[in-house]
Formats: sequence, C-alpha cells, structure tokens
Amino acid sequence: MHQYQFLDFRHDEEAALSRLVELLKRSTEPAPAGLPLPKVFLCHAKEDAQRVEGLYFSLRDRGLDPWYDKEKLLVGDDWEREILTAIEQSDFFAVFLSNTSSKKTGFIQKEIKTAVREYQRRPEGFAYLLPIKLEECEIPDIKLDDNKRLENLHWAELFEDDYKAIDRLAKAILTQWRRKLQRQE
Repeated sequence: MHQYQFLDFRHDEEAALSRLVELLKRSTEPAPAGLPLPKVFLCHAKEDAQRVEGLYFSLRDRGLDPWYDKEKLLVGDDWEREILTAIEQSDFFAVFLSNTSSKKTGFIQKEIKTAVREYQRRPEGFAYLLPIKLEECEIPDIKLDDNKRLENLHWAELFEDDYKAIDRLAKAILTQWRRKLQRQE
C-alpha cells in the first residue's frame, strides 16, 4: 500500500536523512485554516494507475482532496455514474498524460469530454483543467472552446518521483484555489 513512505538508509544515508527532515517539516505545516480543501479529480490511463496512486497520497498529504477511483469507489458503486459526478463536483481536473494515455481510447475519453464541458461552464480566468505530464509525450489535440486547446494551458511535468515537482504542483493548485475563493467573495 502506498500510504506509507519508506526511506532506505542503506545506500545513501545523507539523502535519506534529508528526505526524512523534509517530510517531518511538511507534516508539521498547518493546512490552510478555514479553507475548504480543493477537490482534484485524477484522470489517468489504467496503465498509469500505480504512479497516480502514489500521487494521490502525495497530494492528499499536501492539503488537497484528490479523487482517485481506487480509493474513492466503494464495492457495489455504479462506477461510471460516480466518476462522472466526481468530475462535475471537482474544483480541478488533473489529466495525467503519458505516451499511453495520450493515445488511449475508451472511458478516459469520456472523462476528458466531461471535463471539457465543465471547463466551458466555469468563468473564464479560473483554472480547472490541469495537464500533467508523467513522461515526455505529446499533449493530445483536445479542443477546449473556440479559441483554446489543451496544449495552450501551462502543464506540469512529473517525470519521476520528484518530490519538489509534486510540492510545486500542490502549491500551484492551492494558489489557484485561493484565487478562486478570493474572486468569489
């Protein structure tokens, strides 16, 4: 289970110790007081599920409320309805791009089409779609509206378990979230 993180002190004691200090500092940082947690839907190809599962726990530990099917769906749920409802109720839609997901057909395309409709419903200037590359790959040619395509949005790169990149991603989402809340006041 990816809920726990293990540090290997056998080979590079200094790097492991630095990582431990970083994790301990983060665990003592308070979550943003009084703010609801931003809901982030995690869209991915099933071939990328193991990587996205680790990101689910990393984002959750950084003060976000990610929606990952393997963690949120319960036995007996109408999985398709639950997923589409989660997309509609999310504050952000993170689409994890890889060489596999960029060319994939099937339900992932339905998820993305639902997210594009949600993007179009939301006020301009509010971030919603978050393209995130898991590896060097092409961004699929997805039309968002009359003027924009997915490739026009700034994307994040999480090519490896780069904790600093994950920190930057979480911080960017929280910054976008605060902007949304301030504009709505």
